[in-house]
Amino acid sequence: SRKLNNTTVAKQLSTIKTFLNYARMQGNTINPQYKDFKIKKENLEVIALTSEEFEILYKFDLSENKKLDQVRDVFCFACATGLRVSDIQQLKKEHIKKDEIRLIVKKTKELLSIPLTPYSKSILDKYSGMHQPLPVISNQKTNDYIKDLCKKAEINEPIEIVRFRGAKRETKVYPKYDLISVHT
Repeated sequence: SRKLNNTTVAKQLSTIKTFLNYARMQGNTINPQYKDFKIKKENLEVIALTSEEFEILYKFDLSENKKLDQVRDVFCFACATGLRVSDIQQLKKEHIKKDEIRLIVKKTKELLSIPLTPYSKSILDKYSGMHQPLPVISNQKTNDYIKDLCKKAEINEPIEIVRFRGAKRETKVYPKYDLISVHT
């Protein structure tokens, strides 16, 4: 009745299994048969920019729109370095060495060394007068602006998204700009 897609159901079942494992480890009596239940994960579409699309965004004239200009720069910096949003948000000038970025990654807590490319160097140079290396805004607003930016840049290739609800296959076609976010 809730019409959840299989990916959502799989995530909820995985959470329940995690909870049952925790409860068992805390000394609660749990029927061990739940371990035999296998959760089939679907392969989801990976949305990525092509090299050409990246170049279009990187060179797109946004001199009349400072907000989109800054969001584009942060997005292109993320693409050029492979840094997650959480790591860009914690990025400080102290992390930027001559030809690399060295920081402890928030998610894995490992030291990461990333070589600076001409793209990432030029973006950092653009904001060198600021207190922070980049003009980072909230994740939600960034995602909204990235979609606007990509729409303006005509990154609009049709992308088919396939999801299942039980055995029922559902497809929907979106312009690529609708699917691009900080995780792209």
